[in-house]
Amino acid sequence: MSISVLASSPSFPRKRESSESGHRANPLDSPSLGNKRRGNDGGRWRFGLASGLLALALGMAGASAPAQAQTTPSCGIARHSTQGASIVENDVTRVVGFTITCTAALPAMTSVRYVLSQGGDYVDNAGIRNISNTNSVAAFSATATLIDDDTPEDDGWVTATMLGPASGSAYTVGTPTMASVTVTSEDGNPYIGVQLRNASGEVMSGSAFDEATDAEVIVQVAGFSDMAQTTAV
Repeated sequence: MSISVLASSPSFPRKRESSESGHRANPLDSPSLGNKRRGNDGGRWRFGLASGLLALALGMAGASAPAQAQTTPSCGIARHSTQGASIVENDVTRVVGFTITCTAALPAMTSVRYVLSQGGDYVDNAGIRNISNTNSVAAFSATATLIDDDTPEDDGWVTATMLGPASGSAYTVGTPTMASVTVTSEDGNPYIGVQLRNASGEVMSGSAFDEATDAEVIVQVAGFSDMAQTTAV
């Protein structure tokens, strides 16, 4: 028994010829390639957005910050660092020193003010004083020169008190507001001794003084011989 096998040629689709469409096929028309192209477009869009946001951030960082409100400096006054709490009237320097310190430098040619007062008669220029600066500084030196006389007097003091500007608002009064230095008289303290004498110069006690016969007395103030005088009674 014989078996015959009939083999047929496989059927393959014919290759599309360019002559059938009249032009060559564009590979970008492939659906898969088209998707890739659209994906690339999205990437370019995202890159452009990121670049724009970065430029905006850099621009904002480079922009000037709003100006801060300026705080007015405050100035206080204290004894100079080398000035003790007391000084003798005939000290070798005869200078009482104070320092005005501000919380920030004041503009050039700003005038700061303080008032100098005293207990006794130790300085001849007490009153309001002004100090002007030629440069922008935050510290000023204030001094008072003592009067060295030969007059017995009580111990006294010299005080400097901070004042605000005469006009404007270049500074405010800060702390400490005042400083003081005690002044000791090297001439001793004054004392008063009173003697009653009659016209004959005799020292009299109060009981021996007769207003009818003794017309005057001499009042002597010890320590102030130039003040001795005759007073009628």
